[in-house]
Amino acid sequence: MSPEEEATVRAIYRAAHPEWPARPRLWYYAYPTLVLDDLGHLLGFTSFSVGPDELGMVLYGADLCVVPRFQGQGHGRALADERLRYGRDVGCTRFLGATQPDNQAMRAILEAQGFEELPLTIPNMFPEGQAAVLLGGPLQR
Repeated sequence: MSPEEEATVRAIYRAAHPEWPARPRLWYYAYPTLVLDDLGHLLGFTSFSVGPDELGMVLYGADLCVVPRFQGQGHGRALADERLRYGRDVGCTRFLGATQPDNQAMRAILEAQGFEELPLTIPNMFPEGQAAVLLGGPLQR
């Protein structure tokens, strides 16, 4: 990612989550980040990681943000689908993502992809101590 793209990704993150703290300096280098580009304008991005556990490789969703004025137009789903394609291509067999309990848009995307809410939460994951709900399951081929 170029420095200009990184700056734009950070601006999208701030616009989507104005009350959240900025990501650390090297965040987008540590987490692969796919961007959605429309004629040279970044509309959104998704960051993720890949790692093993006792059952194989897991794709972990870290971020998915779309510029607010472009939300509700299918861009989030396109990014989420591309993230899954990447995960399958590198050998992941499962997905795990976290979101805020009231983030209905993200929940709808993940549920449409076939993932279910898991009986776990991550306390204090979001600002003001809000817990995260986890959604996940197998990656369909």
